[in-house]
Amino acid sequence: MSAEVPKYTVDDSGDSDDSVSPITSVISSKEVTVSVNVAEYDDDEVPYKDLRQAFKPIENDNVLLIEFSRDTVLVGLKEKQRIFISGVFKLQVVKGGIIYNNIHYNASSEHFNVWHPLCNSIPGIQSSYFAGWEEACHIGGNNKTLVMEDLKDYCCVIRVQNANVNGLNKAGALFPDVKYLWSPRDGARLSFTSDSCTYFFLQEGVDPFTPLLISNEWSNNLESLTVAHKSSLYDTRMMVIGGKNSGKSTFLRLLLENFLYNGERQTVDDEILYLDLDPGQPEYSHPDCISLSRITRTSNILGGHLGQPYFKILRQCYVGSSSPQEVPNLYLTYVDELIHKLEGLDHMGTSLVNLPGWIKGFGLNIMNHIISRYKPTHIILLESKGTRRHLNELNLDLTFESQARSEYSPIVSNIAGVSSNPDELRFQAHQIRTFKTLSYFHATEKTEYGLEYEFSPLLNKPPFQISYGSSGLQGIQFPEEFAGLHEDDIKTALEGTIVGLFCCKQKLEGPIIDKNSFPIIQQQQQQETLYFTSLVLIHSIDVKNKYMNVFIPLFNFEKIKNNPHQKWVIVRGRSEAPLSELYPIGNPFNGERIPYISVEQRKKHEHVWKVRKNVMRRGHHLK
Repeated sequence: MSAEVPKYTVDDSGDSDDSVSPITSVISSKEVTVSVNVAEYDDDEVPYKDLRQAFKPIENDNVLLIEFSRDTVLVGLKEKQRIFISGVFKLQVVKGGIIYNNIHYNASSEHFNVWHPLCNSIPGIQSSYFAGWEEACHIGGNNKTLVMEDLKDYCCVIRVQNANVNGLNKAGALFPDVKYLWSPRDGARLSFTSDSCTYFFLQEGVDPFTPLLISNEWSNNLESLTVAHKSSLYDTRMMVIGGKNSGKSTFLRLLLENFLYNGERQTVDDEILYLDLDPGQPEYSHPDCISLSRITRTSNILGGHLGQPYFKILRQCYVGSSSPQEVPNLYLTYVDELIHKLEGLDHMGTSLVNLPGWIKGFGLNIMNHIISRYKPTHIILLESKGTRRHLNELNLDLTFESQARSEYSPIVSNIAGVSSNPDELRFQAHQIRTFKTLSYFHATEKTEYGLEYEFSPLLNKPPFQISYGSSGLQGIQFPEEFAGLHEDDIKTALEGTIVGLFCCKQKLEGPIIDKNSFPIIQQQQQQETLYFTSLVLIHSIDVKNKYMNVFIPLFNFEKIKNNPHQKWVIVRGRSEAPLSELYPIGNPFNGERIPYISVEQRKKHEHVWKVRKNVMRRGHHLK
């Protein structure tokens, strides 16, 4: 079935912000808190409120330090007791079992990397028993004696230690808005843990956080979708559609964890393909990008990782904006490219789609286009009062054919999303976007074995140099609205901005015009020609000697350095450089003229907020 790309006009823009009605205050930029699940235990057991045994860490009692260098502790949990931990940490179930997001994990030698930022609701780790015939204590040496003797009265013992993530909690020094992203402001840290400890034990009713509690409706739908995933003989394609702050990312993450970890190791799939199509709040893509990634069982990653760990990205496209509303036609072109890439893999397993929350006006056209191209087998609609009428306008009465399936129609499930008041969130979406951009440029190492960050201002570091013209950088591409840009304004339109760096796979199409020594690409390039490599922050440009001083993430630099004869192109989009990067705290410029910032003029084509007075809107009445 073919589908035409919908054309975007100004009248179709609609409103990208969904109307929401405040229900509860949640600590989340995109995550949600949903009602508690009580179906986890037998009906004849006591109500859930009686099962909530708050965990309070007591040193040398239920918490034992076993290795100071990595802040490694053993934690004993009583029957059905829950513990909440923020930060980034490695988790092992040493004795018994745990329930995490309604999934049971037996004691084993397996370690999980858990990400619990306070911008999301925090899942609880609840004690359980070993589900099997032969229970063992999965720890050796003197530590086994501690488990069997000192912690013998606890049905569950977990080991918690620092993750292989260094420097991430220092981001607040550069961007104070996220200083308390990983630990609460006034939380009491255990006395025997170090200052570099990457995790924090939270106490219910004391520390400011919101537990992630899963409703029966969500649990039932997650279970049925997991059954469909495991029993399907063909490829299974699932997409979750909803407005902003409706719980899309939370639901998708729960789905992913169920697919990869719910069941015996030999009965679960080893990989899931993930279409990350939300450039504003991506799960796996780089900032302002969309991508297709392969998520494997062996990654052992739980929680909301904010796109930090290393994942295998199969294809990535630089949209150059955090919203498809700004570049809808380009966005749809990239969506088609990624879906075409997915089709070419002949994947017989399951794929998931992360979508933006733009479900009004032209956003509905985009959703309908993605549905027709992706050909989902299952569609989950997260409804709220403010979005139900918009979701009803989606074209879901469709029949598809794929390489593996004959005619089929998608199974549509309507479940309740969660509405929240954006003004009550501790972390706003733009703050998390800024954090992701900063962590991207300040990551010095990013591998499957660990992550390293260094958050001193980039302006304090020497930039890399890239020549342009006859060698190195072959061309510069601007958005369509920059077509009339004067040659004298090109330099200022690039300095202090984030651009996409692409390698040329084929000869560039169309003419390349020399404007004040800058090679300007006049024609939009085909996707087979350019391949996205990295984001780049342009520090300054030497027009006379034809080179640019740029900042490239160190974890990406080797790919560029090892290809000295590669031809490159930069694409200027609408990506915003964080102000904290251009003007760091403490003003290091010592009274000199501050670069990138002007009170006299603005960059060409930059957005300016204009104050309008005496504008009558709905609900505004004269006295």
